[in-house]
Amino acid sequence: MTTNQWVAAAHSDHVCAVARFSDALGFRHTSWSAPVADFRRIAKLFAGIRGSNGSAEPGRPMSKPIRGLLIRVGADQTEGGGCWNGPVDSRNWSFAYVPIPETGKIRRGLQKPYSLIQTALAPFVVSLPTGLHGQTMHLDPDFAQLTYGDQGQRSQQITSKLKTGDILVFYAGLRDAQSDHLVYAIIGLYVLRKIELAVRVPQARWDQNAHTRRLLPANATDIVITAKRGVSGRLAQCLPIGEFRDRAYRIVKPLLREWGGISSRDGYLQRSARLPELLDAQRFYSWFLRQSPTLSAKNN
Repeated sequence: MTTNQWVAAAHSDHVCAVARFSDALGFRHTSWSAPVADFRRIAKLFAGIRGSNGSAEPGRPMSKPIRGLLIRVGADQTEGGGCWNGPVDSRNWSFAYVPIPETGKIRRGLQKPYSLIQTALAPFVVSLPTGLHGQTMHLDPDFAQLTYGDQGQRSQQITSKLKTGDILVFYAGLRDAQSDHLVYAIIGLYVLRKIELAVRVPQARWDQNAHTRRLLPANATDIVITAKRGVSGRLAQCLPIGEFRDRAYRIVKPLLREWGGISSRDGYLQRSARLPELLDAQRFYSWFLRQSPTLSAKNN
């Protein structure tokens, strides 16, 4: 992401209805239907239990602590965010993932136009604003490819703090199609497989991430993260986590306690140059798995 796209911005036009998050505050969405076999497999991955073939399952044993960072993604009300929010339906927490606009130069044939998400918006009875028509998306994270790219200070934070088996938690500011309120919610999660420099990604994989689709100078320090398949991806239904409190959007207090806290003050969620870190990533991940999440390798 470019520096301008991560300039801190306040959303003060709407206050989230806390009552709409009652199911989230109960820490379980009973309407979700992940197969029991899949859930058990994910639990094994997290616990580091060996598979039936004797080989180690992906993931890290609980005796070895994991780390995790929260990353805000998707269109928002800032200029760099497209001055718009992707839609969510608070009746079932389905949502459309709408990336921010691309500002860099893209390799020929690798553009991702906003027209690609028109079908995903239709169920919410909303249309792209005029300002995004004809523009190209900065499709990052690219859930279909299980990749995420970054640059500058944020990429330095990621590479200095995370390694294989650690987690990235993606959240977004979404607009409720029912109430028009702003909803801060988790929309996806990655368990890291590898981190590499974008300029070292071979041509055959250029179309796997927004940063490798860009024309980068040879000395660019952009990174690309690839996530582990089967335990990473886009959520079928988002997990609401935020409320407007003390003049900013923050994680609701019951969740802050349940997760063990984050590094930003009082659960601050709005854009910042520094990525919030989970103070107890294992505790968060345990909570996340208890929500029986359905993760898919697709963008919408």
